[in-house]
Formats: sequence, C-alpha cells, structure tokens
Amino acid sequence: MAACRWFIAPCLAVTMFPSACGSQETVGGPRSLPEPVLIAATPTDAQDFNLIKARLQAQQAQGSHGCAAEHLGSQAVDGHWADIDYNDRSQGLWRPIEHLDRLGEMAVAYKSRESRLFRDQRLLSGIVRGLRYWFDRRPRSDSWWYNTIGQQKSLSRVLVLLDDELPEDLRRAGIGLLLDPKHPEVRYTTGQNLVWYATEQLVRGTLTRSAADLTAASEALQREIRITTEEGIQPDYSFHQHGPQLANGSYGHGFIADNADNAALLQGTRFAFAPEKLALLADYLLEGTRYMIRGRLLDYSTGGRGVTHMNAGEGALALRAACDQLAAMVPDRAADLIALKHHIEGTGTPYSVVGNRHFWRSDFMTHQRPRFYISAKMVSRRTIGSEILNGENLQGFWLPYGLTWIIQRGDEYRDIFPVLDWARLPGVTAPHVVQGTGKWYTQPHAFVGGASDGVYGAAAMVFEQLATRGAKAWFFFDDEVVALGTGITSTRPEPVNTTLDQTLLKGPVLADGRRIRLGASTLGPTSWVLHGGVGYVFPDWTRAAIKIGPQVGSWKAINDRYSDTAVSKDVMTLWIDHGVSPGNAGYAYVVVPGMDEQRIDAYARRLPVRVVANTSSLQAVVHDWLGVAGLVFQSPGTAEIRPGLSIQVDRPCIVVLARQGDQLRVAVANPVGEAAMVQVTVMTSDTQMRLAFDLPGGDLGGSTRILAAPVRW
Repeated sequence: MAACRWFIAPCLAVTMFPSACGSQETVGGPRSLPEPVLIAATPTDAQDFNLIKARLQAQQAQGSHGCAAEHLGSQAVDGHWADIDYNDRSQGLWRPIEHLDRLGEMAVAYKSRESRLFRDQRLLSGIVRGLRYWFDRRPRSDSWWYNTIGQQKSLSRVLVLLDDELPEDLRRAGIGLLLDPKHPEVRYTTGQNLVWYATEQLVRGTLTRSAADLTAASEALQREIRITTEEGIQPDYSFHQHGPQLANGSYGHGFIADNADNAALLQGTRFAFAPEKLALLADYLLEGTRYMIRGRLLDYSTGGRGVTHMNAGEGALALRAACDQLAAMVPDRAADLIALKHHIEGTGTPYSVVGNRHFWRSDFMTHQRPRFYISAKMVSRRTIGSEILNGENLQGFWLPYGLTWIIQRGDEYRDIFPVLDWARLPGVTAPHVVQGTGKWYTQPHAFVGGASDGVYGAAAMVFEQLATRGAKAWFFFDDEVVALGTGITSTRPEPVNTTLDQTLLKGPVLADGRRIRLGASTLGPTSWVLHGGVGYVFPDWTRAAIKIGPQVGSWKAINDRYSDTAVSKDVMTLWIDHGVSPGNAGYAYVVVPGMDEQRIDAYARRLPVRVVANTSSLQAVVHDWLGVAGLVFQSPGTAEIRPGLSIQVDRPCIVVLARQGDQLRVAVANPVGEAAMVQVTVMTSDTQMRLAFDLPGGDLGGSTRILAAPVRW
C-alpha cells in the first residue's frame, strides 16, 4: 500500500501529510459537534445552490484516483484497512486520517469517466462500508486540528462527490461533523484557521441547500480578507499566524488558495465576494507573496516549521489555480497574475518580479533580479522567528538569525534538510551547537529591520542568543549582495561561525582558481570561492573553512513524523571560523551569482563595491558603478560616500542612497519600528541640504520613507 498512499494537505500542496501547516496545539476545540443545519431553499436561491454545488463537485473531482482499485482490494469486509492504526492519537501525523483520504480517492474514481472504476457499484459499496466503519469507530486525535478541521477536509470530498448516492444516515452523519466559525473557541478562529472553519460551513450549506449557512460562510471569509496587525494579512502584505510569525508559505499560502477557491465557487451568486475583497486578495498575492517566489520555489523561510517537510519549497505550484481564478475575478490585475502563473510554470520570465522588498512587520527582506534571488530572514523582540511544534522543525533554532537563501535555479537546497548541519545555516552567525528545546524563538533586541526604495535595499540585525551577540548587515545591489558582521562575541565553548552557504554540491569548487578536494579543510588567505555559478568574494583576503562531500542524516531527526532511515547527500559548506570565545570578531563577504571562473576572478580584482565602515556604530557599503549606497547607523554619525559627498544623520536609522538622474534618492527607515523624526543632511563640497523624515510608528513602524535631494552623486 505504501506506494499508493495519497494525502490531502491542508495548506502546503507539496506536503505529504495533512498536518502540513495546520495549527495543532493540543488544547481547546469545540465542546460539542453541531446538529446539521437543514433550511429549505427558496425558489430564488435554487439556481445559486445548483451552480455552487456543480462547481464544488468539479473542484473536488480534481483529486487523484490512481490507487482506488488497490484501496478497494485491500479493504476489509467491515470497511477498515489493516495497515492503519485506528487507535493512534498522534498530533503531528495522525494515521487514521488516511482512511478518509483513501475513501476520497475512491470517490474521485467512482465519479471520473476516465477511471476504469467509473460508477462501479463494488467501489461505491466499499466507500459506504468505509464511511460506516468511520462513524461507528470515530477515531480521535490529541490534536484539535485533526478533530475539527483535518478530518472534515478529507470527508468533504466524499460527501460532495457522492451526495446523491450515499445512504441518508451516512450523509446526515457526515454533514453533522462539518463545523462553522461559531463552534470553536474564538482564539482558534483567526487567519487561515477561520478560513478552514468557514469552508466547512460553505460545504455544509451547499449540501443542505442552506442560504443561512452560505451567507454566514461568505461573510466570515470576507471579514478575514483584511489588513490587520493580528493574525492574517499584515500592512506590508506579509502574513502572520501563531503570533507575529512570517507565514506566507504556510498558513498564508492556504489563505490565498482556499479563498480563491471559495470566491470562484460563489462568483456570480448572491453569496459572491465583494470586489474590494477580491482586489485585496490579489494585492496580497502580487505585492506580498510574489516577492517570495522564484519558479516553483516559495521561499523556505516563509514556510515556518514546514521547511522540514519533504518537497518543502515547491509551494508556488499550488498557487497557479489561484492566479487563474483571481485573474478572472480581478481583471485589472489579470496581466500580472497570469504572468506570475507562467513564471511558476517555467514558461514565462525567469523571475516573478524584479525589485527589493522589505517586510517590516516580519523582519524579512527579499531581493529579486533576473539572474538570482536572495532573502534575509531576521528576528527581533517584536516577532517570532521560528517554532518547534508537533514534532516538526526539531533543529530549526537558528533559522531566523540572518538566514540567506541564494537561489539561481531553485534546486540549490532541494530536500537538503535531513542532512543539513543546522548550526551552519547560510548567512547565520552562531556557535556550532543546535538548540532543540522551546516552542517559539525570538530574541531581545529591537534594532532589526531594513530600508528599501523598491529597487535596492539594506537590512540589519543586532542579535543576542545562546551567550553570543553581534551586529549583522546586508546590502542588496544589481549583481551582488554584500554581507557585513561586527562586534561578534561569545562565551560559549563551541567555535562561532559565520556561514556563507551550505548547499547541495553542484560540480567543482574553486578557490582563487584552485580546485578544492573533497573533505574538510581550511583555506589560506583567499580572494574568492566559486561553486555552482555563485561567487563568494572576500574584499579583504580571508581564511575561510570549507567542507565538501557526503553528509548523512535522517528526516526523523528534524520531523518526528518521518522515517529514521539514513539519508546521504553531497553538500558544499563554506564558512568563516571566528574561533572559541571571540571578543570582537567581524567579517565581510560578497555573494555574486551568475559567475564562471574568468568572470569571478576579474570581478574580485576590480570590486565595484567598497566597505566604507564595519563598526558597532556604522556599517556601510558603496557601489561606485551604480551610484548606490547602503548605511546602517546604530548611532548618530557621518559617512563619506565619496570625496565631496557625505551623509549625516541625527539618530539611529538605515539609509539607502541611489543616483537618480540629477538627483539623489534617499530612503530611510527606523529599524526599531517606532515613530521617529530623522534628519538626514546631504553634504557636498559646497552645499548642505537637510531632509526631514517623519517616520511612522504603529502599524507602519519600520517602513521606509523616500525623499529626493537635488544633489548629484
């Protein structure tokens, strides 16, 4: 049976199991199940009911049915399967859910004209026996999510597809399990959790022809499509669930897909979504999640604990249908939505969008260019950076401490996670130890954020964790990203490392033209390293450490639902070793994708970027060729951009300068996330110009303001 197992993932379509990103704490949930709502339809509603039901049946019929015959053949006479443990009460992977998933696949086969079991009465009998066994046995999980959302999602497929062919007692029993947002405790009905409950009510209303249920479900779904600082769509179009935690690739992914599905079901009926709600849903996808997509990849950093699921990162594939649905309902965004779909499918541009975006509500910056994508995942005392829950993400402690995924093709890190050295994550500075306790990870410092003018960006994080602290900064340009670190101190007994990259091995690794052998080694003073088309350049010759070759681990070590079978993959890890108990260590390196040996050597010999400062008060980089600079002021101060051009600020802030014709574009943000008046003085050899930035607090705290000065670069 193992080869044909099929699971409905509630949120991440690429995930194998139904707990992909469902909130599954062990407490709470409804106190009792509702009675089915049976309200007679009025003649004026009949056409809408019929249309919605036909659409819902077509939607549910899209599931797989390839293993239906095998499921029927292995089913016991009483309707159960011998390989399913119906006594299991697990939270992370609840095995009994597979019973309903198999029935769903059998229902798809029964209704599909392409199936050799189309309308096979033996198959229908097997489904009926399976339902009767389920309702008689009533398996329960210790997870409220499985009890009130997971099983209902799986059961809905059977109820919808076989509505007119099930015995009435089974039909009523199934409908009786479908909840609505009024039944769970209020704390469980926010964001995507509310969408799941309202979808149950929508299905219930369709099956019972209840205008009251359909109206209530539509209203609940639309109320949740809003800008909020609670769980849901944030003012910067990031998405939060489980507190102030970035979730565009998990709960927020399901929020787009499920709402687009539901809006399409109700479109053209009196229960339809309002145009402004559809427009906001399109904006959330295009102005938020699109900036986190590169081909099939939906940035690993956006998926929370889902990063430890098999096939994590390919979540963009499941958004193609939402692109089509929203394009039909929001015509003025249709071109962008269809372009995004084509990009995901690989038939459009090699990039989803070109630009830089800082998500100030989530301590996250993304940078898209035609040849590459890089993001920086940070955490402050305002946010939750990562979570360990339900046996998932067991080693993900360091995930939010400056993680930078470097993407060209999209397969650089595909399924690397069981063999990953979780104490050497790309971009992270940390002692070489994995912390595996706790539930949510945050840190005490507030100076975390970024400034972005939409094209270029600078991000910074002062961090302190496990007796280790320091200041990190990233500067995003057209062809490269410059990373700086300073003030790195630790009292831990392990060596402290800053990792440039840890990626699947793709071909030879070169250092200053020399091929590096397999194994672990310390490089002598090095100018550049090249691997897989990515150049890692050191402005000051640096002694780096490198490890090339097989790494062994298991999926179970990072996610308790999986097997402990050993997994081996060839990996390249490059890092800077700051030693044990560093007192004031620092680093500087440049990541340059799209390089070969000749080009990287020429680039390193004539660097277009200059490190102006890398101290505890100022970290700054200038790109002379572009006329762009990024500056992180941890205290008031002055920075010389070039001879005859300097910038002075009167309080801590992050600044991005860019040449724009005869003017200088100045972008400023307060990384502490509070309202502030910042005065920026642009000084040339013969002029001084003061620009006053009234930076907001509250919902917009940490966002960027842009002014222009009539000053030549």
